[in-house]
Amino acid sequence: MISGLSLLQVRLSKLSILIGDLLAFVIAAWFASTIQNFRQDPERLAAWFALAVLGILLFLMRFEHYSDRRPFWDELGEILRTLSILALLDMTLVAVSNWQSSQIWWMWVWPASLASLVLNRWLVKLILKKQGLWVRPTVIIGHGSNALDAQSALHSEPGLGFLVVGFVD
Repeated sequence: MISGLSLLQVRLSKLSILIGDLLAFVIAAWFASTIQNFRQDPERLAAWFALAVLGILLFLMRFEHYSDRRPFWDELGEILRTLSILALLDMTLVAVSNWQSSQIWWMWVWPASLASLVLNRWLVKLILKKQGLWVRPTVIIGHGSNALDAQSALHSEPGLGFLVVGFVD
């Protein structure tokens, strides 16, 4: 059973990563607009942010990024897959609309989204670790070499935030 304090810690962790993802998309749009010195139509920008929110919903519902802890490379693969789908949807929206949108902006904003998402998640998790909100005390159920292998696997992925505090046979 999760205590009230640790339930609050879990919720703060999830919310922090979600807010970090939203911020990552804002940073990507700002960066792409600044680097190209291009002003997007408000409708185009709103559509792009709607896609960003759709991406966060995909992270939330399909990949459970805000409730499950995954190794870095698994999480990166899911981020790449989601951003690829969103970039194709974005390209389709631009093609069927009358928006005056820059293809160069499109070419900057999606890679910037990837970089910003990865960097923001790393930074948010680092801050959460320093605040003691990311690390979860973990007990391994089992004994012998299998239990030690599980401990070794958890220690090899420090980004997951699991701290083995004991074993139960």
